[in-house]
Amino acid sequence: MTAAFPAAAEPGAAEVLTSSGEGGDIPSSSWLAVGSVSGLVHGGTGSVQVRVASYGQVDEAGGEILARIDGVEVGRGAASLTLQPLPIDLSNIVPGRRDLELSYTGSDRLEPSSVTTSVAVALGQFEADMPAIVGTARVGETLVADPRTWTPLPSSTTYVWRVDGEVLPGENGSKLVVPRSAFGKKISVVVTGARANYATTSSGSNRTSKVGGIFVVSKSPSVSGTTRVGSTLKAAYGTWAPVPEAVKYQWRLDGRAVLGATSRTWKLPPSARSKRVTVAVTGVKTQYLAKTVASAATATIKPGILVAPRPTITGTTKVGATLKAVRGTWSPQPSTVKYQWKVGGVAVRGATSYWFKVPASAKGKRVAVVVTGSRTGYVTKTVTSPLTSAVR
Repeated sequence: MTAAFPAAAEPGAAEVLTSSGEGGDIPSSSWLAVGSVSGLVHGGTGSVQVRVASYGQVDEAGGEILARIDGVEVGRGAASLTLQPLPIDLSNIVPGRRDLELSYTGSDRLEPSSVTTSVAVALGQFEADMPAIVGTARVGETLVADPRTWTPLPSSTTYVWRVDGEVLPGENGSKLVVPRSAFGKKISVVVTGARANYATTSSGSNRTSKVGGIFVVSKSPSVSGTTRVGSTLKAAYGTWAPVPEAVKYQWRLDGRAVLGATSRTWKLPPSARSKRVTVAVTGVKTQYLAKTVASAATATIKPGILVAPRPTITGTTKVGATLKAVRGTWSPQPSTVKYQWKVGGVAVRGATSYWFKVPASAKGKRVAVVVTGSRTGYVTKTVTSPLTSAVR
């Protein structure tokens, strides 16, 4: 005998009777009541509420309930007389309208039964982090879009770069060389991931700081002036685009910065002798990367020249009198000065002070003094005074 459906079914439930039996040891007929279905998204785990129902009086259902979609097993669990969630694995189920078959294996008190219901499996959803932009937002620099972590990984990824929200035409790779048109604006990137059976997903980055610029130097700095110790060199910073708001200078000897030598002009010190000079020019402007460009090296710096007048002699030119040498003004001042007195053109032994007491041997002869000045980095200079009148 075939039993009728129960008078009061679960709201929206699908119920199927398979057989009946009354009394004795014959198992009772059973059917499956299906409740709510949730989370049926490709790639995830959903659930369906299901229970075993029967005319027979039993304390527990026993057996298992199996779930299949289009013939593929997607879940199983212990049967229950009350609605219980049965997990549904949707890893391999193609999205769309699908047939969900629930089968009860039966027990020693209840016969097997099954029910089929139509369910909708949605497209899978990516879990995607916000992408990041790696690099310096400056004209000519390369920015790299980091898509960060996506679960699962997209099979294809596309990029759209934006400047102040406007799409940058033709820029759809993961790298961007910042164009001049982006100067003073902010850059962002939108990363779009695609994969079969998943909803195409886009994720946008934060905007960068305002794009800075890069100087273009079409003519390098140069150095003018005499390449000799004591001379003053002058720097020209060259041709820059745009023109810097401020220019800084650093003079170098054989490539090494000279402490304190930071003006546009520089007087060559003794330490520059036999070395080559360059000047490094740094341009500064708001929103631009400071740029430093060095000049070509000068010729080797020659030793300096001491400029000195002829010394003069004061005093009375007679035996026993004291003569004094007046060396005059030297430029620059020598650090060491030596004197040598001569009588009749012959150096007087031991007469090496700035003063000279005229000996009796000098009578009738003329006197002169030789002054020698020296200074580090300079050529030693020797000058001779005019001759005095004959010693009386």
